[in-house]
Amino acid sequence: MSVRPPTREAASTAPNRVRGVQTVDRYLLALDGVIEMDGSAFEALELEFIQEAKIFALRVGISYGAWLDVGVSTQVLMRAGLAAEVDIGADVSSW
Repeated sequence: MSVRPPTREAASTAPNRVRGVQTVDRYLLALDGVIEMDGSAFEALELEFIQEAKIFALRVGISYGAWLDVGVSTQVLMRAGLAAEVDIGADVSSW
């Protein structure tokens, strides 16, 4: 499951109800080279992604494999607390 359309453009410019969607979109666009930024800006964005990725994945049902498919490294996924065995059905309503 992709978190954005195949065109690799941001999914929406409207306010989003799913926490983290804008951070995830920006990070994936930066990985693809669509958004150009220097190293320190990318590092800051990657830290934002790491903070949001697990909750975002659990809320919208993105698997570990799907993150890998869109180019997120295993190191970043591990730092985000995501692993192949993350429970997609976990209750995150109180997070």
